[in-house]
Amino acid sequence: MRLRFKLIILALVIVVIPMFVSAYFVIDNVREQNYQEADLMIENTLQGVMKELSQLQADYGSKVEAFARSEKIALPTYILNKYSNYRYLDASNKEELESSIVDNVLLFNLALNFDVAEVRFLNKELIVAVENQRRIGENLIPGNSPAEEITGEKKVGFVRAGDKFLLEAQAPILWKEKKVGILILKKYINEAYLATLKRAQGVNIAIIADKKPLVSTMSHSLFPGDLFSLTNKERRIIRNVNIQGEHYNFICQNLDLNGDKVATVLVGLSTRRTSEKIANTRLILFKTTLYSLLLAIIIIIFISNGFTRPIKKMIEVTNEIRKGNFDKRVDYKSNDELGELAEQFNEMAISFKEYRDNLYQLKEFQENILESIREGMIVIDTEGKIQSINRSLAELFQIYKENYIGKNLSELSAFRQLEDDFWKVIKEEGIFVKDDFHYQTQEGSKIFNLKIYPLTNREREIYGAVIILEEISRKVELEKQLLLNDKLSSIGRFTAGIAHEINNPLGAITNFVETILYDEEDETKRNYLECIRSETERISSIVNGLLNFSRQSKSEFGIVDIREVVELALKICQYQKDYKKFKIVKEFGDDLPYVMGSFNQLQQVCVNLILNAFEAMTEGDSLEIRIKPSADKAFLEVSFTDTGTGIEPQHLQKIFDPFFTTKEEGKGVGLGLSISYGIIKNHGGDIKVDSEVGIGSTFTIRLPIYK
Repeated sequence: MRLRFKLIILALVIVVIPMFVSAYFVIDNVREQNYQEADLMIENTLQGVMKELSQLQADYGSKVEAFARSEKIALPTYILNKYSNYRYLDASNKEELESSIVDNVLLFNLALNFDVAEVRFLNKELIVAVENQRRIGENLIPGNSPAEEITGEKKVGFVRAGDKFLLEAQAPILWKEKKVGILILKKYINEAYLATLKRAQGVNIAIIADKKPLVSTMSHSLFPGDLFSLTNKERRIIRNVNIQGEHYNFICQNLDLNGDKVATVLVGLSTRRTSEKIANTRLILFKTTLYSLLLAIIIIIFISNGFTRPIKKMIEVTNEIRKGNFDKRVDYKSNDELGELAEQFNEMAISFKEYRDNLYQLKEFQENILESIREGMIVIDTEGKIQSINRSLAELFQIYKENYIGKNLSELSAFRQLEDDFWKVIKEEGIFVKDDFHYQTQEGSKIFNLKIYPLTNREREIYGAVIILEEISRKVELEKQLLLNDKLSSIGRFTAGIAHEINNPLGAITNFVETILYDEEDETKRNYLECIRSETERISSIVNGLLNFSRQSKSEFGIVDIREVVELALKICQYQKDYKKFKIVKEFGDDLPYVMGSFNQLQQVCVNLILNAFEAMTEGDSLEIRIKPSADKAFLEVSFTDTGTGIEPQHLQKIFDPFFTTKEEGKGVGLGLSISYGIIKNHGGDIKVDSEVGIGSTFTIRLPIYK
């Protein structure tokens, strides 16, 4: 993420979080205040309703007592109470008195707007009852109070009669300060009366008993079923009651009569205005926060642009420097810290350029040194990972050095056998030297002088190792050839002198034996003489071989097709009795060049090598003969590869010595390979052998191509 965006986010977090936290607490505080105002309002409303009911109760109490003392009610009641048992107070008189009372009750019934008025004897027996200006009988009086509730004393209170709720006021009827009866007035608390309270207080009102409404300003079906179960506690506010999508706060208070709960007054106030005030406050705060946020974003972007512009330029210059363009500079001028940073950055870029140039020169100088060294070189760290390989070693092992940088040294198979020696050097155990290090390549076995030096820093701490390989294959081969040439030259001169000295007496011995055999008739003596002649001829053949070995004549040389030489040699060897036991494979290239030499001598060499291969093989083995030009097109190479027993490593250096043989006694005198070596050298060529015990041997002849 870009620094600019990080700064913007950081600034927004610093600005927005406190802003939203403040808005949250403000909204929460406003909401709480509005809830408290709503609670206070509904409590005040409840107090108003209860005050209205108390006032109603007080009015009824005073009025019932006033009417109970009225002469128009008290006198008829007194007469009925006193004279009802006399015979001159007949039914008509009684009816007249009751009608008189009814007529008088109608007057205050209209003034008081009560629903039921009863006049009773002190024994609670009903005298007369009126309901809504209509005289009724005792059995038809709605909400008739039970007899035990009529005390004959002044009493005002709310009572429940079945499913009705009413205010009942009773007072004794007095005539001349004497109780003559009981006056009872009843006022039904119905929807009409609650509607007047609703208009006066602006709330919905319900009277509840036994968890169900008796009378209410709202339809009973609109109340939630669980609302009435929450009205058991005194003066409890019930919030957020959803009624047809509108929320109400309810508060309840019991109506008591002589300490007994009669019913519960439930007052409901809509929270629409409170919710609207909270919503308006939230909207105002949201808009304020949004505008503040937009303003903060604009200010932050402006500030961040001024802060990140030089940093962006530094990043651009850094990318150019990383690409190698050290001439790029930060174009920013300012008197603040960013301007100073840009100036320091430009100076650093100049220092980097100078350091880079010096480093490149040093690196190029070191690489030139490494690449100029003819010996192979590998640098490894203390973990055995390759850090550097020079060109000479890559050419020696025919590898791409880039493929091995950073890999473990064991990835190069040539060094696996010496892995323990590397760790000894790294563990400060000195220098390791191996003068005869062999490695098999596609071109054959190579010999190296190997040295391992510890790689140290200025504090003489080892942090790796340097491996140096010097190829001495050619040197060893030349030393062998020089030694062999000197040896063979000395032997040749020596044997030539001996051969001449031996040939003369051998000739005389042969002549004398022939002469004696011609005249000798004794069979035993003839056998002895034949034996002498056979051994003399054998000595003569050896001497002739020595003479051929030392002979340097080139008088028989001419242009030779080496393919014909090999084909004729195979025809000569096919008469050997074991010839058919072996598999002969010929691989001759097309358009082979000619060589200059002696056909017979080269044929002698090929026959000798083929017969030697036969003697080293067993039934089922194969001999493969290849003829091809060398890689530099200067020589023609003829190789004889058998799958025989192979030659012991200690015998390879002596294989061309005269009279050296690994054959059983009586099967050879060891002159074949030495004579062949002399013939090839006399042709300006070379002959070498590679062999491995149990796998086979390869003799390769190299002859100069005739041009």
